[in-house]
Amino acid sequence: MTVFAEYLFHFLINQLVLASFVIINYNPRKHRSNNSVALLVIGALVYVVITLIVRYEIGLGIGFGIFAIFSLLRFRTVAINLRDMTYLFAVVAVSFANAFLMYNREYAGTLAVALVLFATMLLLEKGKLLPVYSEISLTCNNLELLRPEQRPALLTDLQERTGLKVEHLVVDSINLRSGTARIQVYIAEE
Repeated sequence: MTVFAEYLFHFLINQLVLASFVIINYNPRKHRSNNSVALLVIGALVYVVITLIVRYEIGLGIGFGIFAIFSLLRFRTVAINLRDMTYLFAVVAVSFANAFLMYNREYAGTLAVALVLFATMLLLEKGKLLPVYSEISLTCNNLELLRPEQRPALLTDLQERTGLKVEHLVVDSINLRSGTARIQVYIAEE
């Protein structure tokens, strides 16, 4: 097999692993296809850069410099929630591992890393081992309901007005002048 054919084969394996990871674990949560495309492209970029560093024995300093550029270009203008950032890190880690392992033709290691990460994320996402909450920011215009003894009444009021099953809430700020408060409402996802 030529060097180019071998590289293309390895690249396609990496993209297949990432696509299965993103499509099965990540994308069903709220149909985030734009983020899915970004994750696949970032995975491809990381794989290409790491493969070049390994194949052409680019110095460690240059490699760190390339990743410093990536970190500077990191989604600075877009607020990323923790779950999305976790998937981004997972895609980078899988691509990084795949580049090193496939360059050394350690296909069993490539498969093991992919399966372990895939199974872990699948178990945590689909296994319902840990509760998953959506967070919504609301304005409350009844400050009386913010009193600790009125917390059950506030939860009931929010559930009746929104139709959502509110599990927990946190008061962010109170504006006494306008008589309003900003609250974060946590809703259990099904």
